Amino acid sequence: MEDRHMSGYIQLDVAAYHKDIDLEFERLSLQSLLERHNPYLIRNRRIYVVGDLIRWLLDDYLDSLEQDILVAYLSRAEEFTGEFAYLSWRESPDVINKYGPKVNLLAREFSDKFCHEQGFIEWDKVAEFALSQTARR
Repeated sequence: MEDRHMSGYIQLDVAAYHKDIDLEFERLSLQSLLERHNPYLIRNRRIYVVGDLIRWLLDDYLDSLEQDILVAYLSRAEEFTGEFAYLSWRESPDVINKYGPKVNLLAREFSDKFCHEQGFIEWDKVAEFALSQTARR
């Protein structure tokens, strides 16, 4: 494949890549975010602020999603030029604009379901939720 054709392919795919990340980000729910992690491992990270917990889970989710989508794009390319290495969800304007509100929405939902009135995370409830999701699969 000639370089100009390859760079054209990459330019088209950058927009599609960011759109794919944005679509998955929009569909993300608290349940799907929590299903990906063992609550005991999360608890061992010693995160006590719900916003920090949600940001950590969300970053991990987006990094994993980014890797999955990137692998799919690379498998369709005949050659690897190195330009793909700079693709990142952190550069997607739609995701950046929606990141803060999504953190707030998920943190509020998490707090309603898994926190004491004083704001402390009830890890037993998180673990119970995770076990119920595992049993449903």
